[in-house]
Amino acid sequence: MSNLNKRLLRKIKETLPQYIAVSLVVLIGIMMYLGLSTSMVNLEDSVDEFRTYTNSADIYVELDRIPIGAIKYVKQIENVKDVQGRILKDVPLITDTNEKIKLRLVSIPNKGADTINKLFYYRGKKSTSSKGISVGKSFFGARNMSLGDKLKVQINGFDYNLSVDSESASSEFIFPIEDPQVLVPNYKTFGIGYVSDEFARSAFGFGSDYNQLLIKVNDKEKIDTTIDAVEKKLKKYGVKSIYSYEDHMSYKIVSLKLEGGKKAAGVVPLIFLGVAAFIIAMTIDKLIKNDRMAIGVLKALGYSNQEIIVHYAMYSLGIGILGGSSGIYFGLKMADGFAKLFTENNFDIPTLVGKLDYKVVIYSIALTLIFCLGAGFIGSRKIMSINPAESMRPDPPKTGKIIFLEKIPWIWKKLKFSWKIVFKNILRSKRRFLFLVIGIALTFAVLQMPFYIYNSITVIFNDFYSNFLSMDYNVSFKAPLNESELIKIKEVISYTDISGKMDYPLIIRNKWKTKDVQTIGLKVDNNFYNLVDLKKERITIPKHGILLTKSLADTLEVKKGDYVYLSSYKDKDKEFKIKVKDLVDQSLGISAYMNIDTLRHYFYDKNMISGAYINSKDDVKEKLKDFNFISSILSIKDSADGFKEYLEIQIAMISVMVIFGGILGFVIVYNSTIITIKERQLEFSALRVMGFTKKEIFKTVLYENIIMVIVGIIIGIPLALNMGDSVGASMSSEVITLNAKAPPISYVYAGVLTIVFILLSQFATYEKIKKLNFIDALKNRMS
Repeated sequence: MSNLNKRLLRKIKETLPQYIAVSLVVLIGIMMYLGLSTSMVNLEDSVDEFRTYTNSADIYVELDRIPIGAIKYVKQIENVKDVQGRILKDVPLITDTNEKIKLRLVSIPNKGADTINKLFYYRGKKSTSSKGISVGKSFFGARNMSLGDKLKVQINGFDYNLSVDSESASSEFIFPIEDPQVLVPNYKTFGIGYVSDEFARSAFGFGSDYNQLLIKVNDKEKIDTTIDAVEKKLKKYGVKSIYSYEDHMSYKIVSLKLEGGKKAAGVVPLIFLGVAAFIIAMTIDKLIKNDRMAIGVLKALGYSNQEIIVHYAMYSLGIGILGGSSGIYFGLKMADGFAKLFTENNFDIPTLVGKLDYKVVIYSIALTLIFCLGAGFIGSRKIMSINPAESMRPDPPKTGKIIFLEKIPWIWKKLKFSWKIVFKNILRSKRRFLFLVIGIALTFAVLQMPFYIYNSITVIFNDFYSNFLSMDYNVSFKAPLNESELIKIKEVISYTDISGKMDYPLIIRNKWKTKDVQTIGLKVDNNFYNLVDLKKERITIPKHGILLTKSLADTLEVKKGDYVYLSSYKDKDKEFKIKVKDLVDQSLGISAYMNIDTLRHYFYDKNMISGAYINSKDDVKEKLKDFNFISSILSIKDSADGFKEYLEIQIAMISVMVIFGGILGFVIVYNSTIITIKERQLEFSALRVMGFTKKEIFKTVLYENIIMVIVGIIIGIPLALNMGDSVGASMSSEVITLNAKAPPISYVYAGVLTIVFILLSQFATYEKIKKLNFIDALKNRMS
């Protein structure tokens, strides 16, 4: 081993606590990058593998009815590989406790391995009985079911007892969701059940017809043209909707969640690695300052600038190796944990792909080298200016200057001697002060971030379910009916308000940009949606024109006053030009809103409705359960309750972020304080001679850091605001918009946590002051 390497090991040993602390920050940065990136990649691969295993459909077609015999004509369309018909209907599940539970029944054929959207069976096997049912894993687990249990469902007014033959999963319902408005599913009140083709056609009265088609294509690159061809071919069968698997609500939400994870993996780790690099550069800068004479001796012995720079850069490389290798190891462990967290609480995926993505590992190594070696070379650049002859003499002390407080006698004279030392040191070490303040501000912002995210999600969902939606129940019919049918509903329930609605899927186009959107027809005196514009002012439903949500307008690249074109699936070639009257500030989902009469005028008959909005204290689900023309009854309260369970996952994530943010603050202040103590040994020794105790000397360091904490938190508030806006923008999508402001209490929480972690770092440095050898320091010798 060379002499320089031996010296390097001694330096590492001398600064071991700092060395480990900075390595810990690198570890967290690499661990979060590798853990998040690998888990997202593995989840994506797991979804793709699951889709391949189940022979997942490429195109979904929803129709009024289509005869089995008509399927052969779809198979003749170019690029169509296979077609399968099925029946999909929502039915109520009857329980002894009178719970309001909806079961989505999906028919499955009796074919073999080539079945489109075939099931994966956790327990049991495909039923051979017409009265058997396979229950989706999420619902099966949430209801604590067992094989052989009986489920009573009501179909067209008749009760059927189905035997639970198996627990299964489908790639179509990786994220089982009842309705686009229910973005957080409640698995206790909604589930998927798979029944035989024979039973579904008999119970629902479909005979030899289906209401959905599943299509496999040969070339996915041509899927859009295939959709157009299928739509034209099936026009006479009443196509309600046709979309690719990428536009399936379940798949879309899965994709958005994975995309959000990838964005977090690209932003959060850089904060930790950036801080680590800054600390490394500052540490090496101070090492070089303290080693000035030793560096001069090394140069006099013939070592070049490059050799000495590499020597100090190796110090930072060691941090990178220690922190990076540990980060890679724990990151891989973390990846498994993240993936399991998603599958246990979000995604219904039977098997997880656990492969090692070497590309992510290589990126992790590259990030470590870039930040650590870069910091090492930047911190050691002063070596170039050290002259061997001049370095033999001690570095001349800085010229003392009067600080501005000394120019204000009535303040300065009232300060105790220890406080005078504090202010003099702060104002004479501006670079260190600036670094610590920025570090504390960054710590405050990182600690505030999880509270911001938690609050944003809470505010958005609470606002959506409590303020934006003003109905108690959202009732949907199996098919549009005359508005007079509301009389039947009014006769059996007590209500404070009830109104017909018209939900209709439309294709909205602006130039070449199109979007399939559920368009909601409302009356002018609508009391069920509190629509507000971007200025938070109430919007009334216009007699003519259309209202678009802000996220939808951004997708279509339109603004208030522009014109868009509307068309339906039944007649895609017939478009209507309509003016965008205003943009709706809506944080959840994308929608379009029109006057119900205008919507009916363009696309339906007068007085037709697709459902109703109801405000009632009655148990509407129970009282309307026997109405055959009703397909679903959505309780807004049930949807909000499902969201509360989702918050438990968020709290766990917040706890992890708080720990990581606290470690960041601890390391920043700990390292800076240790460097300060090292630099000020002579000063502290002089104070000891003057009669100061070790506790009093520690207090001067503590007071300095308290001032820096106060300034850092003040600067951290606007930094947290800007960081929150940036994170909100990066995590937002067309389904959810994170634009809520954090409440003042979240800043209090972040401030308290910042102070707690920094106080912990101060107690750790107190041991250093206790162990200082003040006699040696007064000798002013070089060790």
